[in-house]
Amino acid sequence: MTSDNNTRDEPRLIFTLPGTWYPVAITDEGASEQDVERMVQGIVGPADDAAVLRRQMHDQVVDACAEAMEGGAVAMYFGKELEKDAPFPVNITVYQPPGLRMSPAIGTESEEVFSILRMGFEDADDEFVEVEGANFRALRRVLIEKDDSFHVEAPEDETPEEAALRAEAEKLQFERMRVDYWAHVPDTKQIVIVSFVTQMAMIKHLMLELFDLFIAASRFVTDSTDQDDAETVTESENATVEEPSS
Repeated sequence: MTSDNNTRDEPRLIFTLPGTWYPVAITDEGASEQDVERMVQGIVGPADDAAVLRRQMHDQVVDACAEAMEGGAVAMYFGKELEKDAPFPVNITVYQPPGLRMSPAIGTESEEVFSILRMGFEDADDEFVEVEGANFRALRRVLIEKDDSFHVEAPEDETPEEAALRAEAEKLQFERMRVDYWAHVPDTKQIVIVSFVTQMAMIKHLMLELFDLFIAASRFVTDSTDQDDAETVTESENATVEEPSS
C-alpha cells in the first residue's frame, strides 16, 4: 500500500442517497463554512432559542472535518432523515488521499488490488466481505466501538436535580457502529474509503443492509463521463450527491 502526492484529477464518487442529507466539502483549509452553515440551519433550524445548539453543532462539525482531513478526507455527509419524521443519524466520510494505491499489484483488476489490500489486514480479527457498487467492487469491514463522547450541555439555570440526571445520563455506555468500504476505483490501483458511522449499533443488521444499498447505488465518474443527471444536491428526496473533487 503506497501513498504519494499525485495531484492529477481523480475519479469522483457519486452517491444516490434517500431522504435528506447535507454534504460538507473538505479542502486544505478545512470544512466549507458555507456547507456547515447550511447543514446546521437545516438540522437545527433558525429559531432564536436554538442559537447555542447551532453554535455547538457548528463547532462539532468543523472539528470532525478537521480530524477527518488528517486522514485524507475530501467530504462528509450528514444524514437528517430517511423520510419525513424518520430521523436518520448517520455520517458518511469519503477518504481519498492523493495517490493511495495498492502496490505492487500486478494489474488493475479488483482481485489483484484486493489481494494486496488483504495482506495489510492479515492479523485483523474483523472479516472483510466483498460488495458491489454500480460500477465498482469494494471490501466491507464492520467495527463496533465504545462511544464515550456523549455529553449533555448544562443549561444556565440547571437545578441540582437536573444536574444529577445529566450526570447519570453521561455514565451510560453507548456503542458506535462504523462500516468502512474499501472501494476499488475501476481500471486503477487506487482505493477510496467510504466510512459510515452511526450510534444505531443495536440494529446492526438493518443498518448494514441499508449501507450496502447505498453503496450499490453509488458509482465513480470522471471528467469524460456523461454527468447530465449528476447534480450536486444538498437537500432533497432521493438525492444524487457528488463527492467534491480533491
